[in-house]
Amino acid sequence: MDINFNNKLILITGSTQGIGFAIGNALLNLGATVIFNSRTNNLKQLKTLKQTRYKHIVADVSDYSEAKKLLKTIKKDFGLLNHIVCNVGNGSSVNIQQGSFTEINDMMQKNLFSSTNIISYAPDYMEKDNGSIVCISSICGFENLGAPPGYQMAKAALNMYVASIARYLYNYKIRINAVAPGNIVFDGSVWEEKINKNKEKVLEMLKNEVIMNRLGTPEEISNFVIFLLSNFSSFATGKTFIVDGGQTKGI
Repeated sequence: MDINFNNKLILITGSTQGIGFAIGNALLNLGATVIFNSRTNNLKQLKTLKQTRYKHIVADVSDYSEAKKLLKTIKKDFGLLNHIVCNVGNGSSVNIQQGSFTEINDMMQKNLFSSTNIISYAPDYMEKDNGSIVCISSICGFENLGAPPGYQMAKAALNMYVASIARYLYNYKIRINAVAPGNIVFDGSVWEEKINKNKEKVLEMLKNEVIMNRLGTPEEISNFVIFLLSNFSSFATGKTFIVDGGQTKGI
């Protein structure tokens, strides 16, 4: 299987660490020009990149106007996008009273609107030939796994959004899919924190709930995203693919 993204322009939101950074780094290695994005000038990870075909643009894509401004800047400075990866998301509750208005509103902004704000403009800022979009969802959008209610609601809504918007986007020859990762560990991740606090508890959870008995890596999610962006998934659109080591049941 030969996958390359030579001469392709790709935006990855929320991409200065973790899954988003892994996707961006992999795409650079496959020949793409990558636009990295974050809310702040957090360049620690980006400074490790050896390639030169990338740009970092600061924008909070959970804000409708900032998302549009980001796309306008890319079109003006680089041209039309070939692919987009919507990776912004955060499962940390903002309120000890789970299910509060504050928590749900915050989770929707970070985990749903951060994608819809970008995708709603996609036809105006993407090439109308074999384009593709991938959203990063979560297995929490399929099963109640004890995450904050607002986070689970937002990811479930994102999965339905991907399914429902696919027909409209394909009028412009743009495919859209999503990946729902399981438990992924990387520097600064929630799972790194949980391991540091109680490694034995994490190992017990993995033994009881995950067929593969381990956490996943950003690179494993990145590989699946690249497949969905590429022509090797040319007959797939409107679907959310679970990549969780066999954790979720009955789906």
